[in-house]
Formats: sequence, structure tokens, C-alpha cells
Amino acid sequence: GDSAWAAGDFVAARVAYQRSLATDSTSVRASYRLAIMQSWAGHLDSALALLRHARTVEPDDPDVRFSEAQFLGWNGRYAASIARFDTLLLQHPERRDAVLSRAQVLAWANRFAEADSAYSTLLQINPGDLQAQAGLAQVAAWRGDFADAVRRYLAVLSRDSTNAEALVGLAQVYHWQGRERAATSYADRALAALQLRRLAPTVI
Repeated sequence: GDSAWAAGDFVAARVAYQRSLATDSTSVRASYRLAIMQSWAGHLDSALALLRHARTVEPDDPDVRFSEAQFLGWNGRYAASIARFDTLLLQHPERRDAVLSRAQVLAWANRFAEADSAYSTLLQINPGDLQAQAGLAQVAAWRGDFADAVRRYLAVLSRDSTNAEALVGLAQVYHWQGRERAATSYADRALAALQLRRLAPTVI
């Protein structure tokens, strides 16, 4: 399973990890990787069940705990997600990915001031953090401050012209403003950027 995963053959990896779990139900790696693949397919309840199983074997695995918090957020269970991130960050405050994902969930939960604070903390550590900058732009847009959102998104694109988050964000803002030609242009650029990203999937 690990070899297939590393090679990007996720169909073969799924089969191998399923066989691994059938013979050894305590395989945390198999449960974790299968959960990741289930999340890619949008099967979040199944993914969370696999992660809960992995935590019965290894309750303190930080990657399993991170994914559980992340998937809870994707599943709309914001309070539970934030609580899981808070617990994880108490033990692993260095995990930027957890701080970033927690900020995103705070924004989804309309807790905009807290989301702003979390993104700003990341920018204090690294002023060039484009994901945090795009996060602040998204929060500004959701608060209705379109001018600030556009300014922040354009600042991200000045550093990375293919940044999908900024391109999608600008398309949304321009659509909300009724500027459909600009919205369509940025949406097309976002689709191209996302297509490039799909051609090079992240191996976890």
C-alpha cells in the first residue's frame, strides 16, 4: 500500500490498505490513508469513522488528530472541529497547518474576528504567508468589505499569479458586485490553476 501510494496509484493503494486492515485491524497507517482517500471522494462520515478507529489504536497520533479536526470542519461540524484543533495545538503549537485550518473553520462559523486574529498570527510569524493573506481577504469578503478583499487578493496574485484561492476569491467578489466579465475571467484562471494542481496531487 505504501509503495502504491508513493507512486500515486491510489486505486492499488486502496486495495492494499483494505487488505491490510482485514488482516490487522490495528493498522493506523491503513486506516489513516483510507480515510484520506474517502475524504477525496467526499465520503466524510466514512472518513471520520476510519479516523475514530485509528485513534482507538493510537489516540495521540497528530496527523490522525489533524485530519479528524479538518474533516469535521468540512462536514459542517464547526464547534467540534475547532475544539479538536484547540486540543491538538495545545500539544503541537508549531503546526502551521492546524492554525491555518482552524482559522478557515472559524470563518465558516462566522467567527470573523477570531479568524482574522488567527490569520494575523500566522502573518506575524511569516509576512509572506500567502495562504494567510488569502484567508484575510476571504474574511473581508464575507464581512462585505469588498474593497479590502480585492486589495488583499490582488496582493496575493502579485506574488503568485496562479494562486487558486485568490483567483476563486476574486471571481466571487466580482460576481457579488455584478462585475460578471471580470468574475468570468478570474474563474477561468482559477480553473486552469486548479487543473494544474490536480495533475500534481500532494502525497500525505
